[in-house]
Amino acid sequence: MLRVRIIAVMLAMSTALIGCQPDTSAPASTSTPAAPTQTVQPADYVFDGHVGFSRGGLNVRLRKPRGWETFTTDGGIVVAEKFGTVADQGQLAGLMTYVFLTPLDDFPFDIAQGPDGSAAVDVLSSIIADDSYVGGSDVSAVEGFTWSGYDAAYYLLTDRQTGLRTLVIGVPLMQQGMLLTATLSAPAQLQPDIRTALPSLLGGLMINSTRLSPDDLAALPAELVFPAP
Repeated sequence: MLRVRIIAVMLAMSTALIGCQPDTSAPASTSTPAAPTQTVQPADYVFDGHVGFSRGGLNVRLRKPRGWETFTTDGGIVVAEKFGTVADQGQLAGLMTYVFLTPLDDFPFDIAQGPDGSAAVDVLSSIIADDSYVGGSDVSAVEGFTWSGYDAAYYLLTDRQTGLRTLVIGVPLMQQGMLLTATLSAPAQLQPDIRTALPSLLGGLMINSTRLSPDDLAALPAELVFPAP
């Protein structure tokens, strides 16, 4: 029963994060992430294998830390440090990453590419500009970066009801017509762990045979300033 509830929560979360289906909650507000100030020492994990999924001709894999739980959804995979229990109403009790693919044709807006073919900032900006997609959460501005040669962007999200913090990274794969989304979430009290865990947990992400480098994630701002709930 608890696993069924968790899966339902994750499907709802994918809606709020990337807009597969509209959400009718209150509109989002915006704030700007801080600039880099110092080097971050990545968290050290012991990994015991890979987990993955396939969609639209793409194979996506990521490393699983030893002892963490995992399950698949229709369009992706969840890897979590510790899910909540019945006693705490299933609230997330540790870090969780959720990686999934969404067809670009599913979005009800045109995607504008820059002269260099970049589209990540435009896609994510269009998502957070639509209140029906991030309702019930406060979001930061979108920031672009390059991840192992891929055009990428990210924003920070705080759920108003639960206080859950989530880093959302989007990578448009224009030739395949897909948006790869990689999220890393934590309860409010574990917010700093999102930044230190980021290069380790998502740095080994693979798209087909291409491994996305942790170095580009380590180069993101040393402090991620999440919107206040």
